[in-house]
Amino acid sequence: MRMLLWLLIVLIAAPVRAQTASSPQTPSSQEPSSPQQRGGDDLVALEQSFLNAVVSAKPDAVGEFLSADFVSVAGKIHNRVESLELVKREQQQCASQPMTVLNPQVSKLSKDVALIVYRTKVIGTCGLRKANLDLNSSSVWVHRDGKWQMQMHTEQTLAGFSVQSGEKASANEEQGPQ
Repeated sequence: MRMLLWLLIVLIAAPVRAQTASSPQTPSSQEPSSPQQRGGDDLVALEQSFLNAVVSAKPDAVGEFLSADFVSVAGKIHNRVESLELVKREQQQCASQPMTVLNPQVSKLSKDVALIVYRTKVIGTCGLRKANLDLNSSSVWVHRDGKWQMQMHTEQTLAGFSVQSGEKASANEEQGPQ
């Protein structure tokens, strides 16, 4: 169950290397102040960069995207510190292929708040378990101090773990979080 939770947080929050030739973005003061000014493309790119950081085995890079009051909801509710610790531990034990933001929808909730919802797929290993997860994810981004920061991330698992030789998965792991 803990490994499933990690993969969910990694996906949050999670996926991987952008499939573009450009270098990954990090939050900066150069971000436009309104997601509608760019049709949400910059926030989609920022979300992708966040996912890339999650799978890159660089927890400090993940922290660059998160607001001080960040909350993750992936099976359990975690604050910023707990989320970063979980990502750090799981990055040491698990490996994931790059993840991609698929079918993103960006909604402007206010001048400095935007919501992005999307689907992604996580393929990786954690111990004897192979993950092949389809996720619906959402993130709330806030524009503070001249940069966009992720304030909240949640995801819903649509498919679960497969089991390699000799290990039995519990019913909860097969079905994912409730």
